[in-house]
Amino acid sequence: MRRVQTRKPPPDAIHDALEQLRELVAQREEATVAVDREVNRLRRLGARWPDIAGGLGVSRQAARQKYTVRGQP
Repeated sequence: MRRVQTRKPPPDAIHDALEQLRELVAQREEATVAVDREVNRLRRLGARWPDIAGGLGVSRQAARQKYTVRGQP
């Protein structure tokens, strides 16, 4: 059986990829905060869970479980 040798990417490529990963994680965290804020705003405006769930792409139950603070409807 012949062994296939793989080349290591140059250090700059790894560095650039790691930097891109860090940026994507930061964007994901910012998006999470923005979504949380928007769900809270929609609830204050009187939006119903089925409507919010549709916007989130999840079930009504999943939306309620994630975004309902204990002791609040």
